[in-house]
Amino acid sequence: MRDLMIDIETLGSRPGSVILTIGAVSFDAETGQMGEEFYAAIDPATAAEVGLTTDIATMIWWMKQSDEARQAAFSGLTPIGTALAELGDYVRRADASRVWAKPPSFDLILLEAAFRACGIDVPWHFRTHRDCRTIFDLTGTLQPNFGTAHNALDDAKGQAFGVIAAYSKLRQAPSPQTNVEGRIAELEAENERLRKMLAGCDWYWPEDDTSSAACADGPWQIAENCDVKPGEVFAYSRGGVVETRYYGFLEAAEDADSDDQFEADEPTREAAEAKITAELQRRAALATTEGSDNG
Repeated sequence: MRDLMIDIETLGSRPGSVILTIGAVSFDAETGQMGEEFYAAIDPATAAEVGLTTDIATMIWWMKQSDEARQAAFSGLTPIGTALAELGDYVRRADASRVWAKPPSFDLILLEAAFRACGIDVPWHFRTHRDCRTIFDLTGTLQPNFGTAHNALDDAKGQAFGVIAAYSKLRQAPSPQTNVEGRIAELEAENERLRKMLAGCDWYWPEDDTSSAACADGPWQIAENCDVKPGEVFAYSRGGVVETRYYGFLEAAEDADSDDQFEADEPTREAAEAKITAELQRRAALATTEGSDNG
């Protein structure tokens, strides 16, 4: 399996300390599958024989733990060399690409010191170290309680279940790409909201003056207020400065059905001027035709 969790109980907190028990379990953090377990209870006298040491503060700490935890930690009979050799075989059999501990700077580093004291090769590469505390912190995951606290195998299992839960949270979390797509969708929705608001807007201003005094009911009123001549095209803003359009007008044509002015109201100056020009050309052509008929 791709993951391996290791936990140890010791008589010190520094590399070179006596190791009492080793617990390990293989698992797959991404599928939740649990695999082979390992447990070794070590005779502390054999650890002292290879130069591993005991810390008084840690002994005092053990006196405050549960009877079950102390019984498991101090009942070992396996020589440390045998326990570490069996752990090495187990680790190589598991062939994990991620070796977890809580944290590796304690469990794995103290184990590596013990391997060297016994003249045994460390069975994992330093690049495989993974820290439970880091992934728990990043995902807000709490390690589940499992079995007896400070029993190495029970702690290893609880930590493995915690990593599995953390990976599950990571799978459910939106990816950065999803976040970007969501933000784009929000902006598009906001643009659509503004477009609809603009479509119902009845306020108009000259392009260069959006003061309340210059507000008009329509571009035709701006033309009146600004003394725009027939045939001239000017820019105006609709909805404040949200949208700029271009407006021009001509007096009503002689062939028009009403007295309403001819208006060009376009999104570009070129389009508005082209519409005015086309209407002037139409009127000129009409006048020429009428003159020929009269002659």
